[in-house]
Amino acid sequence: MGINITYDVVKKKAGDGAVGRPHVAETMIEEGYVYSYHEAFEKYLGFEKAAYVPKIKISPERAINMIKNAGGIPFLAIPVLELKKKLFLSF
Repeated sequence: MGINITYDVVKKKAGDGAVGRPHVAETMIEEGYVYSYHEAFEKYLGFEKAAYVPKIKISPERAINMIKNAGGIPFLAIPVLELKKKLFLSF
């Protein structure tokens, strides 16, 4: 696509947070590849655009297995929300 930016530069934008498309867009602006966030998303980063990468979705069961296989301990972070959802859906 003719855009030469590095992951290290993009990662710096995110700091301690997760790297996302806004960080890529900001780098593209700073490097002069696009003039605005809108242009970055419209041409490259938006849904089904040239550099769009869909999120990987996995089932809870697969996630639990992956955590266990890596030696981790899976747990439900906010079980109250799941309980409320189940109670609401059962009526």
